[in-house]
Amino acid sequence: MKMRCILYIIAMDFLLCLSLIACGSNSSSGGTSTNTPTPTIDQAVGITATPTANQATPTSTPTIDQATSTPTIDQAQATSTPPTPIITPTQLSPGTCTLTGTGWDCSVILSGQIPLYWSVTSPDLPAADITFNPSSGTLSADNQYQQKVTISIVSADCQSGTGGTFVFSFSGGAREARVSWSCS
Repeated sequence: MKMRCILYIIAMDFLLCLSLIACGSNSSSGGTSTNTPTPTIDQAVGITATPTANQATPTSTPTIDQATSTPTIDQAQATSTPPTPIITPTQLSPGTCTLTGTGWDCSVILSGQIPLYWSVTSPDLPAADITFNPSSGTLSADNQYQQKVTISIVSADCQSGTGGTFVFSFSGGAREARVSWSCS
């Protein structure tokens, strides 16, 4: 520790001498003086001391570049898909729907955690036999991220087949969800 103090005092004396020499002028010589910049502590060359047997070796400290490095985004997190909204129920039949004069009205509830645009189709049932109300919308904070969808199915559908599938598609990369319809 004493050695460090002595080296520090020597370094400060050296810098002080340089400052006095650079700032002084020789007006009696009548010559022109040059404007030499005054060294500052920042410009001084670092002085290092060799530790003795009873001194601890200094540990390295992070540089400014290391301390302020920009964190990277986990690639798995950056490419993950948003959660698929939940649809209940996922299976419909005449027993889970309300009988009407022309067929059945079935209700499903979409619920999610984030705003998502959605739409529903029925790829394997005749479009004339199916009505969706609404057929698309947005899950948002305004509707508490929930949407009731009524699916009206005409009874002729069950006379010509055994059922089908309703496909709910979502924006933002969320996976589609399917609801099945069975006539039995």
